[in-house]
Amino acid sequence: MKDFDRYTLGKTFFDLKEFDRAAFFLDGCTSQKAYFMYMYSRYLVSKVRWYKPSNYWQFFIYCLKTKDTG
Repeated sequence: MKDFDRYTLGKTFFDLKEFDRAAFFLDGCTSQKAYFMYMYSRYLVSKVRWYKPSNYWQFFIYCLKTKDTG
């Protein structure tokens, strides 16, 4: 694996649930494993940020919409 050091560091941060840092170190790696972990880290970061208290009103509106349809 060409980017073994970067992949190992990114995987370590991923295992520690530090998805921002994992994505930072995995960016630019050429292996398919590293690319998948990079994209999945970015996805998880977006999910975590969406549910933070700063987005409380978005979450509240989302709950109201799903309550009406469920």
